[in-house]
Amino acid sequence: MGRVSIFAICGLLLAAPLAVAQSPDAFREATPPTASAPTVPRPRPSPEAVAPQSPEPAVAPAPTLPSAGQIWARVRQVAQAEGIGVPLAGIPAFDVAGTPPQYRALLGAWGPGAWQGNPGGKMILVVQSADGDGNVKGVIGTNAGSDSWYNFTTRLSGDRFTVHFQQSYYKSGFMPGTEVTADNYWPFELRADGKVYGSRDNGALAIVLPRLQ
Repeated sequence: MGRVSIFAICGLLLAAPLAVAQSPDAFREATPPTASAPTVPRPRPSPEAVAPQSPEPAVAPAPTLPSAGQIWARVRQVAQAEGIGVPLAGIPAFDVAGTPPQYRALLGAWGPGAWQGNPGGKMILVVQSADGDGNVKGVIGTNAGSDSWYNFTTRLSGDRFTVHFQQSYYKSGFMPGTEVTADNYWPFELRADGKVYGSRDNGALAIVLPRLQ
């Protein structure tokens, strides 16, 4: 063989391993690409879980009342215009601080109103206080003649209370005394519309009293 042929063969032998190393193996399976796991969307928290929990409902604040002097001045002004008798001396207090929160909406003056079916029978209701035992204290003024206003103390049941009146007169004789002529039970109730509703004579007559002051 010639010198050129020997060199050519040697060159081919040296290049063969490089070609093998560089060429892919036709019988070896290609490694498939790693499939990424599907992205699972995170569940959104419900609005109830995100929203802050509402606090316990606060107790309704006490009504803002004018001063006792202003309330009674207004009561007397309206009473005189309507022919309703009210106490003319002194300025009875309104005990807002001593009245439990659930009763404070009752405090103040209510009216004037007239009994339905008896438009001539007018009245004003004034609630001065209520204590922790549920005793409510106040004044009722009517246009029923000389004895036309009454102090009362009675029991509360929620926003309801009943005023009991006893009308009496002196009987003549050796031993003058008092004889009961009539018993009147007047239930009152403060309702959601902000008015006091009353009745008398076993519901035969009704009255509606808006807030006065």
